[in-house]
Amino acid sequence: MLDLRQYTCLGAALRDALDRFSSEVCLIEADRDREKTRLTYSDFKELARPLTRALQRRFRRDSKRAMARAIKVPR
Repeated sequence: MLDLRQYTCLGAALRDALDRFSSEVCLIEADRDREKTRLTYSDFKELARPLTRALQRRFRRDSKRAMARAIKVPR
C-alpha cells in the first residue's frame, strides 16, 4: 500500500504503484460473473502507455488550456 500523503500529485503515486507492484493483479474485468481479462500493474502500464503519451503531446502544446480545463473539473 502506498502512503498517499507522500505525494503531491496523483500521477507520481500511480507511477510508483505501477513500478512497486508490477507483478500484482491490478484489474480484473468480468462479464456476468465470468472473468474476461486479468491485468497486472505491468500489463496495465504497457496498455496505458499510448494514451499517456498522446495526452502528454496534446497538453504540452496547449498547457494554458489544459490548466483551465483541470480547474473546471466538477468535484
